[in-house]
Amino acid sequence: MKTNYLHIFRKKLQEAEVVTPIESESTLDKVLNQSKKLPKVLTKLLTTEKSYNEEAKKQLREVISDIRCVSYNPTIFRVIVPTGNFFELKYDPTPIELNNPEDVEPQDSFTVTVLGKKYNIANRSEYLQCLDYISQILKTSTITKEPEEETPGAEDQEEPAPEEEQLPEEEPEA
Repeated sequence: MKTNYLHIFRKKLQEAEVVTPIESESTLDKVLNQSKKLPKVLTKLLTTEKSYNEEAKKQLREVISDIRCVSYNPTIFRVIVPTGNFFELKYDPTPIELNNPEDVEPQDSFTVTVLGKKYNIANRSEYLQCLDYISQILKTSTITKEPEEETPGAEDQEEPAPEEEQLPEEEPEA
């Protein structure tokens, strides 16, 4: 009798299959807990608190629906707000900032992209413009194509077809 290698292979695969538990922690919580600089920058941009604490974390959860890492080099985070809009935070430190991290504020290393415009939030005037645009995306919802709702009973009522006017035929001249 021939050995059934396919059956043995499937059995080995099933034994080796590792079941991963479903993550209960959202990416927002994961990013806020693992990153050191990003929560401080988000606190400065989106909350009324001066430093990152429990109240700031609560306010961030109200304003942000999700955070996703779009790119790893350079590191770009996409911050999604409940309206469906988003803005991006790009972490792009200079060599001086990398060599002396204690001398540099966290926001000095980030560039914010809102509605296609880039803002260096270390610059005060650009920071204020960035806040204005972020407030706009928090207020407005995204444009979606939704089917228009028909009025109830519109299917039952048929519009009478307009009667065609019949023009009298002209007699050909002889």
